[in-house]
Amino acid sequence: MLPDLVAAAASLASDAPYAAEGLDWFAGMEEDDIAANQLLVTDPVAARAKIDKDREEILATSASELAQALGSFLSPADAAVLDEQMAEFLTYCDHEGLAPGSQGWWDDACAHVRP
Repeated sequence: MLPDLVAAAASLASDAPYAAEGLDWFAGMEEDDIAANQLLVTDPVAARAKIDKDREEILATSASELAQALGSFLSPADAAVLDEQMAEFLTYCDHEGLAPGSQGWWDDACAHVRP
């Protein structure tokens, strides 16, 4: 749609359609992610409130707290590179991305489960 500005695009991790026939869309997801996505489908108002609450918690999270929280979710290869510098970078990215508000996060969440 922007041929003068975009030479190429790639999707590195796209979702399958939420309601695809014969697909267990939640297979392999962490329990918290399953609960958040199910809430989004069943109670969008509560899901939006959760995203706003989670945003506030993330903005208050330090790099060391983030590293500790991520520890149980990471593969051994990812855990090996999550040093103090990487944790600082990830925290910076989280804070910069969420500082303006939660609308982008909300839009992204909705895009996963809505056509």
